Amino acid sequence: ILNASYQWIDCANNTAIPNASSMSFAPTSTGSYAVVVTSANKCSDTSACIEYITTSVSPIETSSDVTLFPNPFTDEVQVHVNSELIGSDYFLFDETGKTALSGKLISENTMIDLSKLSVGIYFFVLGNNTKKSFKIIRK
Repeated sequence: ILNASYQWIDCANNTAIPNASSMSFAPTSTGSYAVVVTSANKCSDTSACIEYITTSVSPIETSSDVTLFPNPFTDEVQVHVNSELIGSDYFLFDETGKTALSGKLISENTMIDLSKLSVGIYFFVLGNNTKKSFKIIRK
């Protein structure tokens, strides 16, 4: 809204969040948030409260025999495995459980192109007998 002011509030206690007065807001903790928009003629309205859940993913997902990086990724991830896992099947699932991609690890260092995926959270699962699973994020 042109010439409007914004104030984000914490819905848990209906209080203003200090320094959260722009059109967008990026919460740093889990909670329920809303925005109060006030127009130039002093009419205001409050949005519905939206739940926000913070999550964290380590920059490099690793196990004793599998390393996956970078995480978050932009277009591709590199999967490093020990030689026994070369040839293993991998699967990438989206948040709904739908298979987004699958393939086979072709070497100890396999680069996987994920540039066609939408921004979001995915689950990389190394199949066969290992059943290693990693949560990765496309930014």
